[in-house]
Amino acid sequence: MSRSPNYPSFSLPTAIDYADKAYVSVGKNSIDSETFFTAMGYSGKSGASMKAIAALRAYGLVAGRGDDVQLSNLYMRIAKPLDAEEKTEALREALNSPKLFAEILVQYENLPSSDILRSVVIRKYDFNESGAKKFVKNLSESIDYVEQNSVFKIVDKNHDGIVDIDKGDRVEENTALKTEVSLYPKENHQTLKFQLGRDTHAEVVFVGEVSSKTIEHLILHLNLTKAIYSEG
Repeated sequence: MSRSPNYPSFSLPTAIDYADKAYVSVGKNSIDSETFFTAMGYSGKSGASMKAIAALRAYGLVAGRGDDVQLSNLYMRIAKPLDAEEKTEALREALNSPKLFAEILVQYENLPSSDILRSVVIRKYDFNESGAKKFVKNLSESIDYVEQNSVFKIVDKNHDGIVDIDKGDRVEENTALKTEVSLYPKENHQTLKFQLGRDTHAEVVFVGEVSSKTIEHLILHLNLTKAIYSEG
């Protein structure tokens, strides 16, 4: 049976769980790998513990060379962020750290079905059937986790009818106006998609860094655009 290409053995949220266990035990100290295995909850070096630390390395959650291991600055930005935006950016960076994850995310702004994606990785990357199934599961779970823990979650209307984006809040399933933030690194592009009605939607493509100030500037431009349409 052919072997599948290398990819993280766990999804990103599972890898973060292991890193969290290690952080509680040893903090950000540089330690030997045997101690780190124990900190993650393993009895010592084994095939399973080696796969676990390899997954953490693939997502950029640990650093160090040789036998020295420590939790990375990227992990600290996820576990102890200074604000919600920093955590969002760190999660996206971790999601795109595994090479194959990044390649798939660049190819698709919206992932195809699991069946199609399995066919893609089997034919393009020479995965075997079981490897393709696990890869797609890990990637899908990782994307879901990043989306659920990202800011810019709600699109709603204020009293003037202008679309606002609130940070960190949740949206009910029956809410008419929603947004999604593209997680995919298309030449530093990010896309916001808004469902404005049954037959109307809008897309805003950001090129470069997106921040709360950027969103404020966008709202100003939308206000000006609204005034033009009102005059018409």
